[in-house]
Amino acid sequence: MHVVMVGARTEAIEALLVGGHAVTVLHENSAKNRERIAPYRDKLRHTCVIDAYFKVESLWSAVHHVGASTEGVDAVVPLFEAAVVPSALLAALLGARSLEPATALRCRDKALQKHAWAHAGVRTARYLVATGDRTDLAALTAAHGLRAPFVVKPVAGFGAMQTFVIQDADQLDGTVAKLTGEYPELGRLLIEERNPGNEWIIDGMVSCGQIAWVMLSRFMSPMIACTEANPVRILALSPALHPTAYRQAQEFAQRAVTALGLRNSTFHFEVFGTPENFIGGELAARPGGGMQPSLMRRMLGVDVWECNRQRGHGGSHRPTEGCTGDDARVRRAAHHAWEDQPGHGSRPARCPRRG
Repeated sequence: MHVVMVGARTEAIEALLVGGHAVTVLHENSAKNRERIAPYRDKLRHTCVIDAYFKVESLWSAVHHVGASTEGVDAVVPLFEAAVVPSALLAALLGARSLEPATALRCRDKALQKHAWAHAGVRTARYLVATGDRTDLAALTAAHGLRAPFVVKPVAGFGAMQTFVIQDADQLDGTVAKLTGEYPELGRLLIEERNPGNEWIIDGMVSCGQIAWVMLSRFMSPMIACTEANPVRILALSPALHPTAYRQAQEFAQRAVTALGLRNSTFHFEVFGTPENFIGGELAARPGGGMQPSLMRRMLGVDVWECNRQRGHGGSHRPTEGCTGDDARVRRAAHHAWEDQPGHGSRPARCPRRG
């Protein structure tokens, strides 16, 4: 297969090359990306700098500039949040495999995502979209029955960037006016009721519409409350020690991905509350960032980049044996791997081949 990768990650490049695929990498122009690509330059079919991951025009022109569009492309795989929808549109233009554009948009636009969940009975915060044509937002939220405190954020943001908590409805109009004055591109915003309780992460993979595996972890403080003095800290739960929570997480994630129409993809799902009563926050159709891939290797023995490679294949994938928290033998192995010293464990299990 000829795979176009949108973004540059060493692990993702290796997974594709080990799988025997021809790889074209489209990447933003940064020293870090050039450093990541350098060891593989003679093994990659093409590389090309693009303006930005979110610009379809830049992606579309890049595959023409390097000749990939005439050679034929089998799949387009995004590595970053901003690349999910553009990659789906690029794949549609190329006749290649990727997420359906409508599914990609539901996994990117927070309002469309919440609408799909609410329609399917998946618990999520009540919300409205301020489209930029109203200045009386306090009155608008009251008319929709929303109650403070509110979280205000871009409809398609990521990583809690430009996200704010507003404690009182009376502060809403002034805060949003100041925000949009400083950042005119944020004229359209999502306003939602703030979710109570702990913030959790469900990382996983859905294969042919069924959850293949999940990893459950929890923020020690909600991400929006993290600062330099209170940095992001994440505790990954062992499936051996928390089998009930893993079952509940998998069941909730299954309902969420089904509502979005997500059938073949890795995902990173932020939820709130408790495992018995999760509330959906945001779901992204890509691997979790930061330390999450390393945690998945240590906790479950899963290579998430191998799984992300397979998202472009389509067809059937057998669920990863034991990675759902239901197989006692593999749960014990995952627990022991967690206790091992770094570097002493066995090689992480690959994601399943096509079946």
